[in-house]
Amino acid sequence: MLREIAEALDTITSETPLLLIFEDLHWVDYSTVDLISELARRQKPAGLLLVGTYRPLDVTLSEHPINVLKQDLLVHQLCEEIPLEPLAESDIAEYLDTSAQTNLRDDLAKLLHRHSEGNPLFMVAALDDMFERDVLFREDGELKLRIPLEEVDLQVPETLRQMVEVQIDRLTPQELRTLEAASIEGAAFTCTSSAAATDTEPQHFEDLCENLARRDHVIRRLGAYQFPDGTISTRYQFVHVIYGEVLYGRQAPGRRAKSHRLIGERLEALYSGRVEEMAAELAHHFEEASDWVRTVKYLRLAAQTAEQRYAHRESAGILRRILELISRLPEAERAITELPVLEKLATIYIVCSDARCIETYEALADRASDYRSIELEIRALFDWSYCLSLIHADRSLELIERALGLIDTLDDEILRARAKMSCLAARIWFGGWLPRDAEEVRRMVSVLRQTCDRESLASYLVGYSLIQWASSEYREAHQSVSEAIDTMAQERTENLYLSLAYQRSQIYIPRSLFFLGEWGEALRQIDDAITTADRNGDQFLAQLLRLHRAWIQLHAMDFAGVLRTCEPMVALTGNFTRNYLHRFSRVFAGCAEAGLGNYDRALEDLLSARDQMDSQKIMMDWYYRMPLELALTEVWLGKKDLIRARQEAERFLNSANATAERTWQAMAWEVNARVAMAEIDLKRAQDCVSRALLAMEGFEVPLAGWRVHATAAEVFQRAEDIESSQRHREISRAAILKLANSLTPEDPLRKTFLSALSVTKILAGPVGDVMSQTPVR
Repeated sequence: MLREIAEALDTITSETPLLLIFEDLHWVDYSTVDLISELARRQKPAGLLLVGTYRPLDVTLSEHPINVLKQDLLVHQLCEEIPLEPLAESDIAEYLDTSAQTNLRDDLAKLLHRHSEGNPLFMVAALDDMFERDVLFREDGELKLRIPLEEVDLQVPETLRQMVEVQIDRLTPQELRTLEAASIEGAAFTCTSSAAATDTEPQHFEDLCENLARRDHVIRRLGAYQFPDGTISTRYQFVHVIYGEVLYGRQAPGRRAKSHRLIGERLEALYSGRVEEMAAELAHHFEEASDWVRTVKYLRLAAQTAEQRYAHRESAGILRRILELISRLPEAERAITELPVLEKLATIYIVCSDARCIETYEALADRASDYRSIELEIRALFDWSYCLSLIHADRSLELIERALGLIDTLDDEILRARAKMSCLAARIWFGGWLPRDAEEVRRMVSVLRQTCDRESLASYLVGYSLIQWASSEYREAHQSVSEAIDTMAQERTENLYLSLAYQRSQIYIPRSLFFLGEWGEALRQIDDAITTADRNGDQFLAQLLRLHRAWIQLHAMDFAGVLRTCEPMVALTGNFTRNYLHRFSRVFAGCAEAGLGNYDRALEDLLSARDQMDSQKIMMDWYYRMPLELALTEVWLGKKDLIRARQEAERFLNSANATAERTWQAMAWEVNARVAMAEIDLKRAQDCVSRALLAMEGFEVPLAGWRVHATAAEVFQRAEDIESSQRHREISRAAILKLANSLTPEDPLRKTFLSALSVTKILAGPVGDVMSQTPVR
């Protein structure tokens, strides 16, 4: 029969080419194998192409002769093997293309690829299983999910399970027990550790695995692996994750739990001294073994490792899992576990600008109160108040008062000083300038310098720098923050980025430089910090830094640049960080519109921001009212409405004089002088200029300095005091050039600043043209 079929095919193909396709050769009968062998070995030329497809694993498990034939034909170069690569995500997406929206298609393709590892059979089976379980359905011909994709649990479909079970049942009992033990570790395993779950020695376990791998039975060799204790073991992997899942599911729960415990204990010994490398795996094994104490121990270690790798979301997920397991711990273990885990989780939330920080700090404060941990309760109230201050400053102040009420119950005098200093600084930060609180903070810093270790002092110095900055002590503020950062970098062993003090310092340092007139260095540090924040996915910090960049651009008269930065943020609403960015970007956008002469648009932004400040205060509202009121004065001056200009200028003056901020006090007097000149009230203008100059006396306030001296020059010129006018003009010119020369010559911002009308009026005076001036450094 073989000879007759071969001769028949010779005859057919002598007249026309012929293509024969044999699908699913893993199910082929022996006679067909003989036919393929006969056709492959014929010497006579023929127009015949034979293509056969088969699943290699099915062939090797059944020890089918097609596998032997293939090897023989390959050796004699009588056939060519074309292994089919697994499907890529894009292939699966293409498969789904006609029946799913783009977002769902791409996300579903990613999920199916991860579960099937690109195996077409497994992919289709998983998709069919989702339909059968009504997780996935069609509506008007379009694929839709009934639940969020992240909640979809792809199980091994029953059809696949039965297929894999058939293959597994061909194994010997010893091979089956070996692979079941291996499945406890997951898709990949080492013989030394997996052998702990069996009665066999690691070497015998490895011999069994090697034999299975050589025959392509379910697993393949990955190579040698050396454990930290020096033990060397071969590492293997299931040919597909589904095989491991089926093998794992075959075992009774009690047996699985025991195997997890045995393997976990073996891994503990193998990684002795370096268990952090296996913390997540150890936590998994002990959780499956219901050993909750060791589960939590290793989950905390895994969270710490994730934190050190800046994987904040992963760390937060692990910490949440710990909190879910707290109730299963012995009573004595709960307090010493729950409080630090809650605090760490809240810290991650706050530095990642996650609104869950509010509820987590609230829970921490409540639990600290329950456990009578007063120091931690105060700390939780303080940090909780910071979170709330982004949306509701009045509620934040209530929490600060609550914390202040607990301070006297602390036994340790140093702890009382630390807590009180933080709370008093926060009370200023959230609610407004309080001279007594500021003075008390200064006194306490002196005490803490003598009593605190350097690492503890660093965070207090960052908070203290805010008091210094708001007192126009910009250089001292910069020194305090710089000292704090240097100390944290040297002394802190944990992830710096998870320090709220470090996060604040990224704003405070360039802000101090900005008010010192060192614009170029401030911009450089802002850009570096933005790069880091973007890389770490910290969108709030990155946006806040961009807002401070826009603030510098505002003072450099780059109004269009300010709007490019602020307009996207003005559109932000919806959560606590977005509302904060929205409010202050609207202030700066309004200031920029006023600078461009777009007075109606400026009023829309500025009055809207002020209405928000009046209806619900947030952190630093009291400070940002000052640039807002200055801009409103400029708008009314520009619109020639002198009555409103005078009202707004006086409101600005009252706001500034309620603070210790000499930059804004000087600018408030300066704009009042310009309003007086517009009203042709030279006497009041002279008085306002004198008060502006007095406000600056003894302080380094370059942002106000050039403006005040420019206005003084104009006032004295109108009073026909030419000598005084010229002197103030020269001082203003020098201040302008110093600001400009803090920027590099090629920086476009320098040119923008020097070409602004209010600047050129000073530079074009009798001393000469700016372009011929020697740079002032």
